[in-house]
Amino acid sequence: MLERFTHVFEAGRRGKPDELDWQIAQLMAARCLEIDPYARCNLRVEGGWDREGQKPSVIVRGEISEPLLSRGTLEQELCAIAAGHYNRVNRTSLSESDFSFSFASLNPQAAALASNARHENSGDSGSGLGIAVRGTHLALPYERFLAKEIANLVDEIYRADGAVPDRLANSDVARIEGLRSDGKVEVVATYLGRDLHSVRGVTIAANHEAALPVGELRGRLEPVVREYLSQFEQAHPGVIVGAPRIHINGAGDWTDVGGWRTDAGNSDAKPHREWFGTWGVNEDSGSGEDPSKPSATGTLLARYIAVQVVGSGLADMARALLKFDIGEKYASFLEVNTYGTGRASQDDIERRVHEWIAGGQLPHSLSDATREFGLRDPCTYRRLAAASDYFHLPHADAPWNRVVVEPVIR
Repeated sequence: MLERFTHVFEAGRRGKPDELDWQIAQLMAARCLEIDPYARCNLRVEGGWDREGQKPSVIVRGEISEPLLSRGTLEQELCAIAAGHYNRVNRTSLSESDFSFSFASLNPQAAALASNARHENSGDSGSGLGIAVRGTHLALPYERFLAKEIANLVDEIYRADGAVPDRLANSDVARIEGLRSDGKVEVVATYLGRDLHSVRGVTIAANHEAALPVGELRGRLEPVVREYLSQFEQAHPGVIVGAPRIHINGAGDWTDVGGWRTDAGNSDAKPHREWFGTWGVNEDSGSGEDPSKPSATGTLLARYIAVQVVGSGLADMARALLKFDIGEKYASFLEVNTYGTGRASQDDIERRVHEWIAGGQLPHSLSDATREFGLRDPCTYRRLAAASDYFHLPHADAPWNRVVVEPVIR
């Protein structure tokens, strides 16, 4: 008998402090790799509000290759990146002098550690955990996909000055004027085996102007979200979304300025948010890191392995775990769990994964994954920042979402 189980995912909108800090960290890492493709960086961005100066505050911490840090213009370049992205997200026009910047806790990276990237060894110890679900869009768990898509939808309406996309015209809501950039979306999904049993709830927090009362916000946004969910269900035969409770701004009006002015954040505050939520603990955020670090690269590789397992038909769900040791090239540990949905034993599935690796179909080291995924290309980091996500990338599918192996079981 199949058991029910429930998972939750929270997706931040682009103006939510933690989310905005994550995007800025990725853009700063992109600049470092643009200067030196083998740059070593581990950047942590903390955005907030300077009450004394009454201006946005950006603190950059962590480590960076000493040659980059000693560049006379680097800090100025990073200031311009942070100010420019803040303005794009919040639709403001602040100058760099309108911000308070601090790089006092940004330290030079030791040469011995920085050399790991060139020698194709892991630049740190750590693990990566990736989840895939067969038959879902992008092979993502339903609650993760839906939470991010709904957050993207609210952002799209905000950026369009309140215009609801034409594709949702059946909602009978044409405009939602008065949204701000801060907010988040949480989705609770219950599974029966690998199948979606129901979406239990959608909780939305949306910062808004006083001219948009919370009652009007709820009355306009809920039918738009329900129309999106209805279209999602129609586009995925056999998927039952149901009629979830949609809870919008449960505490009432949220009309303060929002963002950094009312809530400080930092780029590595919620690694569960950028990865897979309640499916497993990822030890660290991957934002602002060069690809020799296992936090992001190892997790994307684990995700890639999980995608191949479900894409080949070996299982309906897969959780891949990789362990990397500093200074070593290859993962020291690989495990694949299928939540009881496997069509072969765990040993047989792991043996098949090792065969794919040995045959060159899958990378096994961080350096191989870096080449496979284009992680020394600054454009990759900029795409991540634009999407504010590792999996919902614009313009082209992310390489770690693709199935590249032949079907084993149809």
